[in-house]
Amino acid sequence: DVCSSDLFSAFTLYSQLVKAENPSINFTNVECNADSSSYALTIPKSQFNKTMDDLSSAIFMPSFSKEVVTKELRTLKNQVLQRTNDVGYFINSSIDSRVFADSPWKHDSGIYPSIFSKTDYESALATLNVINQKWYTPQNSAIFICGNIDQKEQKFNRSIEDIRNKTKNIKNYSVINR
Repeated sequence: DVCSSDLFSAFTLYSQLVKAENPSINFTNVECNADSSSYALTIPKSQFNKTMDDLSSAIFMPSFSKEVVTKELRTLKNQVLQRTNDVGYFINSSIDSRVFADSPWKHDSGIYPSIFSKTDYESALATLNVINQKWYTPQNSAIFICGNIDQKEQKFNRSIEDIRNKTKNIKNYSVINR
């Protein structure tokens, strides 16, 4: 059940782990939405090919270490706890639940602090692997590139072709590889 609070919190964690495990990529924003994750990044032109290679590995073959999972889980728990003390958050959530009452995503994140605060490493790991096996579909990704990039440049075309090739051979695997 995708709508369970365990999965909503784990999807958010999964999105943050992609960023945390890849410090060589200059992510400027990471968002976990009701049906997708979005990653925004800034790439200097001279680093385009390397960054695209790193990004394709991060997206198509994610690998999360126990240390980083533990750290990001703790960070997310702290963020959720801070939100519970924010009156503005509750007011906005109440408004959203009325405005979007007929939609499956009428609640912003679905993270319930009382449940999520009890999530330990082992249960987070199990849920991350379920997400990877059942719902993670990087082959459905879309990449949007804007800026001073000449599409006809050989390096640009090679990077995009490499990403396309990686999507053809994705196999199910555990996200914890280290």
